[in-house]
Amino acid sequence: MDDPITTEDPGDAELRVRLVLIHALHTEAEKLLGVKAEQSE
Repeated sequence: MDDPITTEDPGDAELRVRLVLIHALHTEAEKLLGVKAEQSE
């Protein structure tokens, strides 16, 4: 199987990067919200 990074077009690569960034931001947001929820109790 070919390396997906070399076979995909730039649009797919950009979409993948966006998904990774969104996932990372979502994970960090959950951590922050979790900490705030614990502190407020």
